[in-house]
Amino acid sequence: MTPIGALHIRNGYMPSLTLSPLARPIPTSHTFQGLSEFFPSNTAYFYSFPSGQDSSFFNGVPPWMEELVAARSLVCAGPNVKGVVFSPSMDPLTWDIMTQHFGVNLIEKGSAIRLSSSITNTICGEERNRLVKGGLESSISAGQLIQAQPFMDEHLQHLYQIPPRVTINLNDKFSREQYIPASYLPRILGTYANGQEFAQSSETIPFPSVIKVSSSSSGDGVRIAMDACELEGIKKEFSDITTTIIIEQFIQSPNNVCVQFGIPADPSRPIQMLGYNEQVTTEHGGFLAGIVDPSKKIFGMENVNNVLLNEILPKVRSMGWYGVGGIDVLIVDENEFYFIDSNFRMTATFTFIYLHQTHQVSHATASFAGSFRGSHDDFLHKIAPLGRKGSADQLMSVIALTHRDGLFRFNAGILFDTTASLKCNAQRLLDLGVESSSLSALVKTDRL
Repeated sequence: MTPIGALHIRNGYMPSLTLSPLARPIPTSHTFQGLSEFFPSNTAYFYSFPSGQDSSFFNGVPPWMEELVAARSLVCAGPNVKGVVFSPSMDPLTWDIMTQHFGVNLIEKGSAIRLSSSITNTICGEERNRLVKGGLESSISAGQLIQAQPFMDEHLQHLYQIPPRVTINLNDKFSREQYIPASYLPRILGTYANGQEFAQSSETIPFPSVIKVSSSSSGDGVRIAMDACELEGIKKEFSDITTTIIIEQFIQSPNNVCVQFGIPADPSRPIQMLGYNEQVTTEHGGFLAGIVDPSKKIFGMENVNNVLLNEILPKVRSMGWYGVGGIDVLIVDENEFYFIDSNFRMTATFTFIYLHQTHQVSHATASFAGSFRGSHDDFLHKIAPLGRKGSADQLMSVIALTHRDGLFRFNAGILFDTTASLKCNAQRLLDLGVESSSLSALVKTDRL
């Protein structure tokens, strides 16, 4: 997910899960198996990233969010894939709330690989990486592991199914030209070996321009410089980055879409287009929400899907990669679109598309992260009824939950039919004590 441009959803126009005729849709007679659809049996899937700047990757996500991110696999792993998760998501209280009160269909407990409880959300950086690496070595068999962003350590290489260098290279924004035709990429205006070189640069660039840490995700390493003052601020912010920084052309676009796809490990099975979500951002590119709506269509998506299926994803497969991922695209019009970021890993949106594909969610969803401080009873009384699947009061679909010392944190999607109902449901959660910058921004924004 890359926040970029001045995206907004105009006049209530929402995205669709309608697939291109060439998109290899999942047959209606087939039950979608989630991650198990694309990976060999007994795969251990770890939706996780190195902390800090380990393995030449920039990760600014706090540890408590990393816990939620990894826990998403418990919802969509399917019958043959094991989810690797942090301890809080396997806590008996967490499991009870997710399954009994929210009614979420999680994988069998025996199919989850739980890392040590010593890896708490107060530990970050080098120490966190050390503990995580040790946990993987002690709990994962050779050739079993798929990780969203692999570690580069030589002593861990034997654990991975796909050589880490393949995934790392594909996820690096600097490598997009290897598999995406140049005509579908924004122009590169500058390249710097690291943050120090970028900070010391004096080249003149047009404004606005997009500055990206080439090996990063979830908008952590993406900024939009609207003028020289903002550029200087970004230079200071990125001055300690140890990996490549690029400056890209800013593209004004009404549609910022993440297209979800799956490449099966079995080479005889076709590549599948799974759906897409629209990414709603602020005027300056800050991420607000990922919206999945099964009923609407974005003009130009058929051409985007055709390019992905015929020109891009076959090259990716030939490079030795398989699995699920999402590619961000700015659609200017039917014949002009730009692939701006690649995520060769599970994304949060994949979980919601899985829930739609398996008919566990029927409304449009807008993703958010929230927290609630209170007792177990408070949470069950105020929040749980609003997330219970199929209930008359349900207004969100919860995909991950942790709790510690009276603080409940969760990832979910607001269920809605109209812009008005989205704002109303977001405000209701805020009124009940849910803290969420995304919900607050959705209530106030006029960009829906």
